[in-house]
Amino acid sequence: MVIFVLLLNLFAQEPVFRTFVSSGPTSFDPAHFYGTESSYIFHNVFRGLYKFDDEKGLIPEGASKCTQKNKKLECDLNPKMKWSDGSSVEAQDYVRAFRYLIDPNTKSTEISALLTLKNASSIIKGLKTPDKLGISATSKFKLIFEFETEDPEFLYKLTSPLLVPWKVKPQLDQPSTMITNGPYSVENFIKEQKIILKPNLYYPHGNPMRPKVEFLFLTEDSTGQNLFDAGKINLQHRIDVSLIPKLKTHPGFYQKIFSRFDYIGFGPGLKENKDLRIAITHALDYDELSKILHAAGRPGCVGLTKNFLNEDVCYSFDLKKAKKAFEKVPNDIKEKLYTLKFSRAGGDNVARIMEWYQHQLKKHLGLNIHLESMEQGMYLQDIGLNTPDLFRKGVNLDRPSCTSAIEVFQSESKDNYIRFKSPVFDKKLKELALTLKPNAKKKKCTEIVKNLMKEYVMIPQGLIHYTMISDNMFMGWKFNELNQLDLSSLVLRQQPKEPVGEKKF
Repeated sequence: MVIFVLLLNLFAQEPVFRTFVSSGPTSFDPAHFYGTESSYIFHNVFRGLYKFDDEKGLIPEGASKCTQKNKKLECDLNPKMKWSDGSSVEAQDYVRAFRYLIDPNTKSTEISALLTLKNASSIIKGLKTPDKLGISATSKFKLIFEFETEDPEFLYKLTSPLLVPWKVKPQLDQPSTMITNGPYSVENFIKEQKIILKPNLYYPHGNPMRPKVEFLFLTEDSTGQNLFDAGKINLQHRIDVSLIPKLKTHPGFYQKIFSRFDYIGFGPGLKENKDLRIAITHALDYDELSKILHAAGRPGCVGLTKNFLNEDVCYSFDLKKAKKAFEKVPNDIKEKLYTLKFSRAGGDNVARIMEWYQHQLKKHLGLNIHLESMEQGMYLQDIGLNTPDLFRKGVNLDRPSCTSAIEVFQSESKDNYIRFKSPVFDKKLKELALTLKPNAKKKKCTEIVKNLMKEYVMIPQGLIHYTMISDNMFMGWKFNELNQLDLSSLVLRQQPKEPVGEKKF
C-alpha cells in the first residue's frame, strides 16, 4: 500500500519546464540588473506596457492603448493586469519605478530609454528632483509621458524588460515575498544553483494553466548538453557549433536569428594607428569562420537583417591589402603583445571564435595576441574603466530599430567602449531616430553604417543565430528577434511533434 501511494505521488507530480542560463541574476532591482540570459528570467516575472513579437510587432501588455502626438504620449492601462497579490497594476506603479530609475542616487545601469523625457537631463545632473520627470498618473489607469524632444521610437523602448512597474522594490534574497506582474512569480532562488518560477494566477494573458519553470545556472555549455542528453532539461539553447552537423536531423533542432550588433572593438591603444586596424580587419578569413560556425551570416558583415539595411555592409578578407597596411606600422608596434578580452557569458562558442582570431592574426600578420576571458559583471566593469587593445562586445537591441543597434557608438554613450567621437555620426544618428518612413530609415541606416565602417573602429560579427534543441515535451515558448524569451503561453505537449517555438532555417 505504501509503495502504491509513493507511485501515485510520483506520477501526480506536476511537469516542470527546465532549461538553463550561464549565470543567475545577482539582483532583481531593474536599476542594477544586467545579463542577456538573466533577462530571460526577469522578462517572465515582470512585464511593462508592451512586448514585441516578430510577426505581430508591438503587443499591449500593461497598456490597453497608447496615443503619441509630438511631445506627449497618453497611455490607458489594462485594468485586467494584476499583481501576484491580486491588486491592480496602477499608473502610479510606473511613475514610482521610472522616477527611481532616473534618480542619480540610484546609480542605474541603464537609463538611456528615458533620456528624451522632460527634465531627464536636469535630474541626472542633480539640477532637478526625480519627481519632475516627464511621467505622471492622471488617474488610476491613465499614464502620461511628456518629452523634452520628439521620440518616435519611445513605444518600442517600452518593450525593454527593465522598463517595468513595481509595487514593492524587488528583493531577490526574499523571493517568496516578491510581488510580480508577469506570467510567473518566484517560488525559490538558490544562489549559484537555480531559480524556480511558479505561475502568477492573476496574469491575464497566455496560457492560464502554464507549468512551473526551472532555470539552472550552468557555467559550461557542455554541462547543459549532457543534461539534455540525459533527459534532465527540456531545452538546450546553446549548442556547441561542433555538434550542429550531428544534431541537425533531430526533430527538435532549429536555429533562431537575432537582431544584434556584436563586434570586435579596437581599444584606445590602437586608436592612433589606423594602418594596424586596417591590417587586422582584412587579415581575417571570414568565409572560413563562417563555415566553422555554420553561420547564418558571414562574420565581418554588419549583423542586421534586411529589415534594417538596404544591402549587406561587410569587410573583406584581403591579405594583400592587410600586408600593405601592415608595412606602414612601426616595428615596435608590430612586436607588441596585444590583449583580446571577452566575456565568459558567451560560452564555449565565443571562446572558440576568439581562439580563431588569435590564430589568424598570428598566421597572417605575425601578431601576438593574448586571450583573456572574464565573468560578465567584471568584464563590463573592466572594459569600461580600462578598455583593452581588442575586445568582443555583444550588443543586444532593446527595440527593433537600427538606432538601437548603433547608438552605442554615439559620443556620449556610456556603452561607447571604443571611445568613438564623431559630431557627424551623432547628428546622423539623431536624424535616423526621427525618420519615420521605413524605406527612408533603411537608407539612412545603411549610409551611417557604411561611414562607420570606413573608420575601422570595430569589426562586426555578422548575423548572430542561436542553435537550439528541444525535447518537444513542451510547446508555446518563444524567442523574439530581440533575444527575449516569452513563456506566457507555455503548455505541456501531449505527444512529441515538430517544435512550434521557432521556424527552421
